[in-house]
Amino acid sequence: MTKSIHSLRQLFQAMEGWVLWVNPKGEIEDYNDAARRFFEQQPDPPRQIFEMVPTLSVFDWQQILEEIEGKNFYQSDEKIRTSRKGFADGQFMLAPYDRSTYLVLVRLLDNQSGAIQDVTAQPLLKLVNFTIDHSQNLIFWLREDASIFYANARVYHFLGYHEEELRQMKLTDLNPDLSMEAYQKYWSVVQTEGDLETEHSFYKKDGTSFEVEANLFFVRFQQEDYCCVFMRDISKRKAKEAELKEAMEKIQQLKVRLEEEKSYLKAEVSENYSFNNIISRSKNYRQVLNQVAQVADTDSTVLITGETGTGKELLARAIHGLSPREEQPLIKVNCAALPSQLIESELFGHEKGAFTGAISRKMGKFEVADGGTLFLDEIGEFPLELQAKLLRALQEGEIERVGNPLPFKVNVRIIAATNRNLAEMVTQNKFREDLYYRLNVFPIHNIPLRERPDDIPLLVQFFLEKYARKAGKQIEKIPKSALKALQKYNFPGNIRELENLVERAVIISNGNTLQLDAVIPQKRMKGDKKGFPTMEELQKRHIIQALKKSKGKVTGKNSASELLGMNGKTLDSRMRKWNIDRFDFLD
Repeated sequence: MTKSIHSLRQLFQAMEGWVLWVNPKGEIEDYNDAARRFFEQQPDPPRQIFEMVPTLSVFDWQQILEEIEGKNFYQSDEKIRTSRKGFADGQFMLAPYDRSTYLVLVRLLDNQSGAIQDVTAQPLLKLVNFTIDHSQNLIFWLREDASIFYANARVYHFLGYHEEELRQMKLTDLNPDLSMEAYQKYWSVVQTEGDLETEHSFYKKDGTSFEVEANLFFVRFQQEDYCCVFMRDISKRKAKEAELKEAMEKIQQLKVRLEEEKSYLKAEVSENYSFNNIISRSKNYRQVLNQVAQVADTDSTVLITGETGTGKELLARAIHGLSPREEQPLIKVNCAALPSQLIESELFGHEKGAFTGAISRKMGKFEVADGGTLFLDEIGEFPLELQAKLLRALQEGEIERVGNPLPFKVNVRIIAATNRNLAEMVTQNKFREDLYYRLNVFPIHNIPLRERPDDIPLLVQFFLEKYARKAGKQIEKIPKSALKALQKYNFPGNIRELENLVERAVIISNGNTLQLDAVIPQKRMKGDKKGFPTMEELQKRHIIQALKKSKGKVTGKNSASELLGMNGKTLDSRMRKWNIDRFDFLD
């Protein structure tokens, strides 16, 4: 079956009237969807044309076929009534379809639907014209110069042109983006390959555009070559595809966010935190815990202050765990650990190409923490030039990704922590006053370990069990004298220092008694009673002298790390340990 015959078969399938394919013996080989819907309701569908037309004999059938050989069609003039129950009155027309099949078109007289019309001139072409007028497709027969030889009724109705107007036009007039050169390429492909499928935009008479999917077929009719084009309006499909694409992008964004959260939470779990729970029986510490309980149920911003090593992060986790947001993520950002040029991207995210190395869009910690809590540790180290953007996020609940000026809303609770005096930094113009007051809604001061000596025995026992289990040792006894000595110690490093001492004692202990005496510092950082400085005090003084000489410059050329011959990260770590602020040495 040729391409043109195949395309005609598709057209007949779409007709509302009955169309049957009958062989020379009168046997029904197939019928279109309209006839099929009717026949499927019958208990015994007809298998021959004679069952449908009882007045038609085998002799009459052979005469009709002989007549078709000379006239190319046969049309009945008499009314025919079928003998089968449920069949309506009707007429039929017969025309050759291919060498072995005849096309029978039935018109039902009760509702006038069908496929018969005047076919006295150019019978097969007229037959095709009538059938394609019933199609929902836009169908054109085009010449090589893109002029329109034929268009079905659907074209005029859909595009809004009169027949006289359209006959004067070319297909390229309906699509300014389709050049004659492009059409000629299509024509060449169709002429060579037989068919082609493509998509294009076309325009109606009123200027509105629509998308079509087009099938092109090569047809030779009456010694002339044509390109038969079947166009299906796919504007709704394209709109659905766009909606689906948008939905898929949103799903992908949610997937990326989920992966970001999973990645972050995995990193959080892998960290070696000091506590699973807050360990305390100190009356002095009870006030701190009461404040945690008071503020946990709210969405108020919390500022936790205190010396380094006091467990400020532990309090932040307790606040989040007692809040309605406990099922959502708690995201931590150490402002001191991030270079100033990266902290904006880390917090607010960035778009692809926003800066060198931004090879894809990245969600910031604010976006990852949406619905949960964001813990900004070491907030005193937050760059002054970015504090205005942080303030806007706190006040308006809006952030902007780097490289994208359009803000979007986030629902994040902020808990900040610092070991620095922010109020003093405000007076020194090192911290924005408005940001300080926005953070200091509910302040909690975490007291140092030396003010809660009753908790030292509990903490020692906790750390002993942790590190003895890790080292595979059985250590059960803790000397009371050592515990008393620890309770008198100043603990400049607070709980973190105590943990380190216990871990060191576990390592050097060989029996079942913890060798604490060997690790307890014998001198305080301020020196003993005779005023003789310790090694740590000397190192601290030396670092301060270097910072004074370098005017507060920590790394790089002519910096304190260069003068001291130290690694910049090591120097920064010791400065934070001893609360040395480089801003105190700037000119």
